[in-house]
Amino acid sequence: MRGITTPRIPSDENPFFPKVKTKAQKLRKAFDVLVKEKGKLLKANTKPLPKNKALNLGADITDNSAAATFTIRKSNKKTKLRDDLRFAKISKFRKKGNFFIELNRNRIDSPGELQGITAKGLIALRKKAATKRLSSALVSRKAKSDTLFSLNRPSSTTKSTIGSFIKRKSGGFI
Repeated sequence: MRGITTPRIPSDENPFFPKVKTKAQKLRKAFDVLVKEKGKLLKANTKPLPKNKALNLGADITDNSAAATFTIRKSNKKTKLRDDLRFAKISKFRKKGNFFIELNRNRIDSPGELQGITAKGLIALRKKAATKRLSSALVSRKAKSDTLFSLNRPSSTTKSTIGSFIKRKSGGFI
């Protein structure tokens, strides 16, 4: 006579691919990007950014517009955004106090600077493009969900709609 064996309950863990513990996103110090144009500082970002991301945004806007100076200022908020690895365009700028000034030899070297696009115009163009990308993503997501939803329900040309159409056309005598 054999002994009673309990069935083995399968576990969710795969011995070949152990679960990787993900780090909780830590809050980082956040900064605002201010671009100097016509003696005034314009805020270039909508959300507070980590330090290197803020430096790269300021450098990109000053490099592609007629503005030549930017700075970053500590925000009172924290951010969960991932930071860039480094300040990419450091060789095109010199630092004077808290300001980063584009070197004279790099002043008019990009198409935006040649066209004379202002920093304010470039910031507006980028915000417009970002909202357009976001809205198109939302529309495509909505269209995708609508098609999935329509697959689950009967189409508009069902017997009931055809029947009601015939009744309307025939005066309800059928």
